[in-house]
Amino acid sequence: MNKKEINQFLAFGYIIDENHSIPKEIANIHKDDRFDVCNEDEIVQAGVQSWRSAIQNILADDDQEIVVPLSGGLDSRAILAGLLEFKSHKMIYTFTFGLPGTFDYEIGNLVANFCKTNHHSYNLNEYPYTYDVLEQISQLTSSNTMLFHHAPISLINRDFGTDKAHWSGFMGDPLAGSHLPPPSEASEPSWDQARKYFVEKNIYCRSISLKYPDINYINLLPRSPLGKCDSINYAECLDFAIRQQCYVKPLVLLGELDYKLPFLHQNWVDFILNVPYWCRRNQYIYRKVLLKAYPKLFSLPVKNNGGLPLNAKPWQLSSQNIIWIMRSLFEKALSRWVHQPPLGTNFIDFNEGIRRRDDLNKLVSSLLQDLIKREIIDWIDIEDIWNKHIHRKANYADALTLLASLEVNLKMKKDPRQ
Repeated sequence: MNKKEINQFLAFGYIIDENHSIPKEIANIHKDDRFDVCNEDEIVQAGVQSWRSAIQNILADDDQEIVVPLSGGLDSRAILAGLLEFKSHKMIYTFTFGLPGTFDYEIGNLVANFCKTNHHSYNLNEYPYTYDVLEQISQLTSSNTMLFHHAPISLINRDFGTDKAHWSGFMGDPLAGSHLPPPSEASEPSWDQARKYFVEKNIYCRSISLKYPDINYINLLPRSPLGKCDSINYAECLDFAIRQQCYVKPLVLLGELDYKLPFLHQNWVDFILNVPYWCRRNQYIYRKVLLKAYPKLFSLPVKNNGGLPLNAKPWQLSSQNIIWIMRSLFEKALSRWVHQPPLGTNFIDFNEGIRRRDDLNKLVSSLLQDLIKREIIDWIDIEDIWNKHIHRKANYADALTLLASLEVNLKMKKDPRQ
């Protein structure tokens, strides 16, 4: 890695590919102004039809068995619900990974049980983090992304083989509007404003600054606007072309599997990017479409609503937020003696994992020592970060796993295993 790439990695958790671009389905969108004069019910019905046609067109006459990863969120459940309209549950395999007691793990298993799919659960408490595992993920991501945040791909290949179609929710939530700037910033921000917004939202390490003293993160981004797309502003253009393509995609679409991407089917893209701004803000119309099309399946809990159904009332959400805050404070107070991972934990709780799990502790410690010996990021006191974390003076897992990932990727770029 050169200096710029190292700084990009420390800033965002990945290296920005020089060939980045927005997906062709977004660039080639068919402009449609009819939704500007439609009422909400008409827009929702059009969304239901667009989603169903996207699923049906991808399926066509394919009799391939199907694999769907299930989390506690919306996208994977939307895919499963759509598939079940055209395929028997006996043809569909699902899997969930995470920690027992967390939303992604428990809700994913609940949905699979409700739908009676052929289901596997991967408890990441039992998943060993080793150098070989990180090396494999580094190879699969071209040694350009943050590691540790990956599905147990070797176990998935073992249990499902490589001949099935893997339906992924890639680009689902950002297309639906989860990353839209606030209304005050929605009216065509300038390129510089969009770059500033991107940096504010996408700095990877929040616990401590890993910033090189003289670097301006904004200068790590393209200086000139990317290809023009009338349906998205510059802020989303950066998100879709850089974060989604350089970071999310390599980690979500691991390996040489047959991935199906229904959220990037032209029928859905043409719908969701042509609706008015208010429809996409906070995924408003997407949620309405899912409730209209699949009311039973979305009456089950979703992590997006704090474990409540998608149609939960505002007062229920407010009460749930209070419960969340109280639980978080209670868990923090007792974390030294009794550890319960936060409900919203993705993958594992790396803050406690590095302290409590022998495999993670030794692996991260060893990689950090190797990184220190390189003397290439001497503005960061890595040992001080480690010691403060281990002795519970701060939670620095995001910094420690990022630095450990950097060391693995540096090793792989210098001497990739054949």
